[in-house]
Amino acid sequence: MKLALVALVLAAAPSGQAMGPFVPDEECAAIEAEVLAFLLRVGAGEDSIVAAKNNLAQSYGRLGRYQESLEIRREVYAMLNVANLRSHRLFLLASFNLGSALIDTENYGEARDILGHCMAAAQRIRGADDEMTFRARRMYAQAICSNRASSRDDLRLAVAIVEKDARRVRQVFGEGHPMYEVAIKLPELARAVLASHEAQATS
Repeated sequence: MKLALVALVLAAAPSGQAMGPFVPDEECAAIEAEVLAFLLRVGAGEDSIVAAKNNLAQSYGRLGRYQESLEIRREVYAMLNVANLRSHRLFLLASFNLGSALIDTENYGEARDILGHCMAAAQRIRGADDEMTFRARRMYAQAICSNRASSRDDLRLAVAIVEKDARRVRQVFGEGHPMYEVAIKLPELARAVLASHEAQATS
């Protein structure tokens, strides 16, 4: 009964917030793994399974267990990648989380593909000025800049994305918003990657 109550609490909580800040990450991950196993064993609903998997994947990410986190992100993405859910916020979030996990594990090409779809879907469903759209665009540019195989044209695209978004985030959210504090730093970083690429090409 106690585990069942814990499962209900964790499955209902937003990802990463179920345990609060005072439970060590290792202990948090162990509890969440046990809860997920319990939910699967009793045949819990898909919503509860997705929430539990998201919590566990986030805990694994905080612990640096990126490959295990990626495997769970793939499972969640596959669960939600069905026609009637592709316009749902949960699928957009699953796409974003999978893209992030792919970057963590240096699968930059696949990350770019997933985040490209996520970016387009977020803009179509939530609008060009939604936070999720900006985050997807930022991660898309990061996947390009992190990939040594990116071409000069790829890097120029990444620079154009973050430069445009820095201006637009300022207009939409203002300079005091946390998103702007991140967005304003990205153009310089992206331009530095492009400059390094061009210097290597001419040397």
